[in-house]
Amino acid sequence: MDKSGAQIKNQIYQLALSDIAMAMAIRTLDPESSVSHRAEDYTPGCVREIWLAKTTDKLLRMRVTPLATAGIASLQTLSAQELLSKAKEFEVPLEPAFAEEIAQYFETRRARVLTYDR
Repeated sequence: MDKSGAQIKNQIYQLALSDIAMAMAIRTLDPESSVSHRAEDYTPGCVREIWLAKTTDKLLRMRVTPLATAGIASLQTLSAQELLSKAKEFEVPLEPAFAEEIAQYFETRRARVLTYDR
């Protein structure tokens, strides 16, 4: 895979994780808001984009987005099964194969960093 292909995959995986993190932050800080999506309507990044587009409370947005950003780093360390569990808990329709791809990608990336030799 060329460098641009890897960057695109990274962006897609980051968007999927941002959806889970946003759903977690929204549930915590704006529990009346619904973020659930049908699996056939879901695309990575849509939870974040839809919530930001419909939320007019600037203070709430300023609280939710940093909390979600912090959550992304934590989600990058989870296994596929743990990602699926979080996605289900917060109503983000993540397919098992996609969760496996995401988990494997970040595991491989961590392994490369740990074995980097100058």
